[in-house]
Amino acid sequence: MPEWVQDGLFEWSEPYTVPPFDFMAEDISVRMTDVGTIRTYQGRMGKGSDVWKPSPGRQLPYLVYVGERMVGIGLLSSCVLNLRARDARLDLPKDPSERGTALRNYMDLAVAISVQPLGWHWNLGKLVALIAPTLGDEFRDAYGDELLGVTTTSLWGRSSQYNRIYEYLGHTLGNGVIHVPQAERDRMRHWCQVNAPEEWAALEARRRANAMNVVQLYAQKSGDKTWSTFHGQQRGIYYHATDPTVTRDAVIRAWYERWGRPRWMRTRDQKAPYRDGTVWHKRKLTAD
Repeated sequence: MPEWVQDGLFEWSEPYTVPPFDFMAEDISVRMTDVGTIRTYQGRMGKGSDVWKPSPGRQLPYLVYVGERMVGIGLLSSCVLNLRARDARLDLPKDPSERGTALRNYMDLAVAISVQPLGWHWNLGKLVALIAPTLGDEFRDAYGDELLGVTTTSLWGRSSQYNRIYEYLGHTLGNGVIHVPQAERDRMRHWCQVNAPEEWAALEARRRANAMNVVQLYAQKSGDKTWSTFHGQQRGIYYHATDPTVTRDAVIRAWYERWGRPRWMRTRDQKAPYRDGTVWHKRKLTAD
């Protein structure tokens, strides 16, 4: 058994880990799925997945296959209400209510992950990201609205995955709750439900009882400033206008010829730096 297949903790197994192999653009397909499946895969393939949960609102989850092998996962979610560089680029209304209505025609690429080590050899992350703007028909079938574009943010500044395929818009301001432990979020949520019931009911009525608003409401009503929604980690902001769904095969072919096949030809005899797609999962099990 090759060294990268077994390391003493896990044996290599699909679908979370797929070894490098050759394939053609015609072998690639897209299948819609459910959020539960994406969450399961994300927990074994993603980074920092112990704190990731699908955001509330609209969801459009999909899987990317090569033949019968699942090679990538993607999830389109409702956009956040405020994102300065995005709002300026799309010329969105300044009024929050009007902006929320306009954002019904946009989705955020919340998950775009490929299996490893295959993904490294083929630039599969770019494939997952490029497929997202072609999901307009699926979006219309699910929600009745027209999809005009897809936004996304990278974890660390400018992202090699989105560079040269999405339009770079700038950085976030460094606000969010990724630094707040889940246990603290749950504690603050419970406190708000008990001690600020009217404000909490108003958030729920507007379907705005998300983690950001929970932390803000808790700090405002309790006076406890231990946690804030500013962490200072600026994410890169990216945008891609919708590609008609009928062009999906052409989009896949263009990715294959520009990003996929050339990468494979350069790296097929190299050892990928990512041995598998279960790094976080392994670390957690080892700690436990």
